[in-house]
Amino acid sequence: MSVELLREGGAQFYAEPAKTSVGPASCESAVFYNPAMRHSRDVSVCLCGSEGFGAGKRLLDGMAASGVRGLRLAVEACPEAEVVINDRDSDAFDAIKKGIERTGAANAAASNEDLRQMLVRGKYDYVDVDPFGSPVPFVDAAVRACRRGGILAVTATDTAALCGTFPKTCERRYQARSLLNECAHELGARILAGFAVRAGAVHDIAAKPILSYAREHYVRVYLRVRAGAGRADALLKEMGYANFDGEGGRRTTAHPEEKRWAGPLWAGECFDAATLDAMLEFESGSNLVLGKDLRVWRAESGGPPYHHDVAWLSRKFKASQPRMERLMAGLKESGFFAERTSFAPTGLRTDAPVEEIRKFF
Repeated sequence: MSVELLREGGAQFYAEPAKTSVGPASCESAVFYNPAMRHSRDVSVCLCGSEGFGAGKRLLDGMAASGVRGLRLAVEACPEAEVVINDRDSDAFDAIKKGIERTGAANAAASNEDLRQMLVRGKYDYVDVDPFGSPVPFVDAAVRACRRGGILAVTATDTAALCGTFPKTCERRYQARSLLNECAHELGARILAGFAVRAGAVHDIAAKPILSYAREHYVRVYLRVRAGAGRADALLKEMGYANFDGEGGRRTTAHPEEKRWAGPLWAGECFDAATLDAMLEFESGSNLVLGKDLRVWRAESGGPPYHHDVAWLSRKFKASQPRMERLMAGLKESGFFAERTSFAPTGLRTDAPVEEIRKFF
């Protein structure tokens, strides 16, 4: 293993760089660094910074590898909070210790434990689960390890299962059916969010999604955790099945009603407006460059589930694709919600019926 001194944001750390700057990193070394995941780490820094985690708060980077995420949380987002940076691999543990010393993160501590055992023993205000592959084995313990009002962050890189390429694998892992269609990435994020919601409800814990998105090779979900069977029951009422009729129509039902369906999944809000407002404020005073993504997420908050893909509709209608800005303006003038979505380059989030959308083609 050949590690190098690297830098990202305010962190200096030791790792073996990935051979590519896109897609998932190789698992040949436990102390790997994947530059393609920098955006994910930027979002973590922004969200935790906007939460104002200060003295007395504990954050956990549970599967840290090089430790870069935890180091950045310690120095950029929460310099007064305690940040535990954990990895069960001994080489990664050594690299994390060196990174803490090199960065000068006095509020960070290295840990060398199995994450599931660690989650059973401790409580944290922020828990980050970022495995190579599926997070399913860790979600149950992670949601229980969150202090009330805290945040659980979960990454899944098994997008082939979540987004419909391997629906049987998704059923086995997430107890939900995925669907490969124009809405596949949003459905994958909602399946992951729904899995975490159900895992919390088993323990009378309400884990409410506040930010869910898909990017490149991974899906990422943040949930705010609160106690109470009543709160958990309320979230379960926002679970359902996504149904697609083949003509562009889509709706949520309590049971599958169309030939093309996915679920059970989280059918509620993927983007919490108050959280994103706080993140935008924090980002404006930082060195982060997330404004474009934050504004898109904020704009589509409050919109209905299951976006349309304008390119797909163009083929369906056998008509030229209108400019997105003109299409959104026309729908808004007609009284409908209409915004871009982060889940697809030509994605449109709107509550307009398909026949209303067709008028602008």
